[in-house]
Amino acid sequence: MIQVLLYSRKSTAATDQLAEQLQSVGFSVEQTQSLNIPRLILNSYQVVHFVIDELPLSVKESVFMTLIKSLGKVTLLSIYNFENKVSKKTFSFLCPDGLTVSQTNYLKFFRGWNCPKIILPCLFEVSPAKQQTKATESSGPILIPLYSDLNTATKIKTKREVYFDARALLADANSASIRKSWAQLIRSQKVSNHFHLILSDQKVEDLINQEALTIVLADSEMNHMQFTGWVENTINKNHFIILNDQQATGFSRAWTSGRNCQVISYATWATELNSYLAKPAQASLKTNFKSSELVEPLMNDLSRLYTKILHQKASLLAPHSANMTK
Repeated sequence: MIQVLLYSRKSTAATDQLAEQLQSVGFSVEQTQSLNIPRLILNSYQVVHFVIDELPLSVKESVFMTLIKSLGKVTLLSIYNFENKVSKKTFSFLCPDGLTVSQTNYLKFFRGWNCPKIILPCLFEVSPAKQQTKATESSGPILIPLYSDLNTATKIKTKREVYFDARALLADANSASIRKSWAQLIRSQKVSNHFHLILSDQKVEDLINQEALTIVLADSEMNHMQFTGWVENTINKNHFIILNDQQATGFSRAWTSGRNCQVISYATWATELNSYLAKPAQASLKTNFKSSELVEPLMNDLSRLYTKILHQKASLLAPHSANMTK
């Protein structure tokens, strides 16, 4: 049985889920939030899998990754979020044995890394779909999380009722100033009177639990972890999700535009959203998934990646390996 050490900076439900899924396909998995040299030397881990929410790696993480490689163990690095401002040459001197990123557009930052790469989004527990008693009007309300500023709301043009979740903006401004800015947008008619501002956790929870919503997650300012959190909280709950084409590359086998979601362009998401909302909505379209639809294909890909890298390392160590004479 292949033994895997799964490292993350803190214990999270996502890493717990990844460990559980790896065990379900036959791997022996230990989790840790600290790396120490004796543990690496004394234990027979074949794979050390680093799960990092975002770069950069710390000096300690970089040193340990180099050490692990020198011990002949497989190093795998998984990165979920990635800021475009980071250089495309990031850590070109520290190439792991394998790399996973959460969306295909992030691969461009690692073109210089000569290692196998796959797409592995952040995992989460999928609750089964339940019978709902919520209303299913074809023109039900729309919920849009805001992650940049209130001006995003001025780009949306629709006659339908829209709720803008601005809780993320509270990190940089207080509620009074946000409400004042929103009132100014209303007075200047930059946003419609049927657009509503939300700063309350309870209000968002009530909407999710009591309404059949169209939930727009396509904003290019939303990072992967934020996107995943929204998907986890809203799928299988009688809602319909609109996402962008880059987000859809995670769980790519599950998303089917026009059937269980609507995929629009990352670059022109607001324009395409307005065009979509101008059309009659279909009440029958809901974003529902079985756990197997989301997770099993990813675990198959990850399992094959582990096996491929282990086979390559074993071939290099074989006495008559062709690679030894290159």
